[in-house]
Formats: sequence, structure tokens, C-alpha cells
Amino acid sequence: MQAHPDIVKQVDQLVFVLNSGDFGEASSWRCEYTHPSMATYYLIKRYGFPTEDCGVMPPALKVPSGNALAQLRTFLRDFHKPVIVFIYPDKAEFLSPERRHLTLDRYIEPLQQAGVRRALSIAQDKRWRAAAYKDVIQLTVEATQVLAAIMQTVMATTPTLSPSPQQ
Repeated sequence: MQAHPDIVKQVDQLVFVLNSGDFGEASSWRCEYTHPSMATYYLIKRYGFPTEDCGVMPPALKVPSGNALAQLRTFLRDFHKPVIVFIYPDKAEFLSPERRHLTLDRYIEPLQQAGVRRALSIAQDKRWRAAAYKDVIQLTVEATQVLAAIMQTVMATTPTLSPSPQQ
């Protein structure tokens, strides 16, 4: 968003799907080849074709550490459109409400205080089931459709107009 503010200005709303790994220290790509913009290289490496390792991470790819909530709050001061955050639990978090609270749900209120229009846990939706996971975090095809339906319901019921900054 910081790298492409011209694109951010053109959107009607922002939607994030975050899991517990997104609330830790920032991680960096090891090299340009493993960055999502290099999908072909990633697929070749992922499916077993020999490739070279990245080696030492270039300083330009190192993400600086910082307070993500503070950065979000600063961004949202000038972004007057809805932001929705879906908190996505892994299977263990889904099965344990106590664990989910410690790793995920405790961020809902701080996200809303930072200016997020809606922050909610996917696990709270009655359509979500333990059978949604084909492993510890990846979804089945059917569960992907359920997740899309949950997101569609929330997005359709979230007002798109923000109060003016003076209110």
C-alpha cells in the first residue's frame, strides 16, 4: 500500500484475511525469485525442479520491524474508506477457543480501535467447520467456497460510506 498509493486511492474498500502468523514479527522475502511477483519461479521450485537457493537476503528486501497496529492507524487516518479484517484461524485455533483467543481474537478490538470498520473471526460463523481444513491451515475446495460466502455476506452488509473526518 505504501509502494503504490495511486492504486490504493482507487479502491472502494480494503479487505484483509489474516492468520496468527500475520500478528508476529514482519517476515521478508529471501530474494526476488521467491517473491510472489515471480510466480513461475515459485511453481518450478515448489514442484521439484532443481533451482538455486537465494543465499543472503539483499538489504533492499528486508522489511523493517515496527508496530503494525500503529502503522495501520497512521494509514487509516488518511484512508477514508471501509477496511474489513477477517481473522482466519488454523485448525488448532479453530478447535480450541482458548488458543484462538490468545493468538487471534484478542486483536479484534485493537484493530477496530485503529480504525478498521469491521474485524471479525471466521471461526465465529456457524458455517465454519473443522472439516474445512485439509491440513493444519490449507482449506478444502468446499471450505474455500464457504469462506467466500462468509466474506461476501460481511462485505455486503458493511456500509461503504465512511463518516467524514470532521464527525
